[in-house]
Amino acid sequence: VDCIKFKSDRICGIKIRSNNDLLHVICVYLPQAGCSIASYETELEILSNGIQECTSEGGNVIVIGDVNAHIGKEGGPRGWGKTSKNGNSLCRFATMFNLEIIDLKCNTVGPKYTYISHWGTTSHLDHCLISKAMIEQVIRCEVKDEEMQNPSDHLPLQITMRVCHG
Repeated sequence: VDCIKFKSDRICGIKIRSNNDLLHVICVYLPQAGCSIASYETELEILSNGIQECTSEGGNVIVIGDVNAHIGKEGGPRGWGKTSKNGNSLCRFATMFNLEIIDLKCNTVGPKYTYISHWGTTSHLDHCLISKAMIEQVIRCEVKDEEMQNPSDHLPLQITMRVCHG
């Protein structure tokens, strides 16, 4: 396991080598719409550059976290409402890197939102993007229900995948 360095304190990652397999797992906290201290497009560019650099040696990618992007019906069966500006940018990013936003697919279980505002409104802002070559390895994708132990206004997103050892 090696650390992947990004030029942002909002993005971190690890590179996992197993025999001939290489997996890049990246965790993100991207800026919300109107954020005054960071730009969504700038952070996506930093993420893009990092992915281009680390995948130049091959391997698959998982990007997971609070991407602050709501994606509407066009994103898949679990998408709803209107796609936000950040959502459009995230969809272009996913297409560019041949990634699937796996938590918007029909086999995902749990609530259709991952964020609850202080006013009670909901959005689906947290996502997991995986290399399309890895889709068959996904066993389960779940948005966890609210629990007393979770003090966050975000619901946990859990992905269970089959890991092959060559």
